[in-house]
Amino acid sequence: MANALTSSMINKYKNESYGQKNNNNFFDTKFSEKDVLELQAMFLTFGIHVIKTKNVHSGRVIMETILGSLKYFKNIGAVTYVSSLPNFACDILEYIKIQGFVSDDMIPDLENFFTMHSCFDFIWVEFTGALYIEYFDGIKNIFETYHVQDQMPIIFVMYENE
Repeated sequence: MANALTSSMINKYKNESYGQKNNNNFFDTKFSEKDVLELQAMFLTFGIHVIKTKNVHSGRVIMETILGSLKYFKNIGAVTYVSSLPNFACDILEYIKIQGFVSDDMIPDLENFFTMHSCFDFIWVEFTGALYIEYFDGIKNIFETYHVQDQMPIIFVMYENE
């Protein structure tokens, strides 16, 4: 007999997958074992999740450490205006710029990109620098409109010192 999700299981999955349970988690580069397990579970759960950390360097260390420990994802994308992404991640905004379909508004650019490029199995978004918090709802709406959060984990990284 095949395993099937009941409606109560689906509702539980949807509620937990949006990161609402973990919405206020702050992580630093000094991980406890509990932090690592919590982050790994978040990185493996479909949906939109939010983590907070001190700064971009700390956020990148978290991303590299957890993604490196999982060795699971093959096509990782990142939405950021901060350069020097790790080699394993595709800089989505840079790719949009190189392809020449840039407008005056980043939200339609991202929407156009994701309608044509659904090859990622993990995405993280860094809300820092020129990518201000005002884009949070617009970017989240893109993922929800195209049901991207139903196909992969999406991590929104917020910074307290940026």
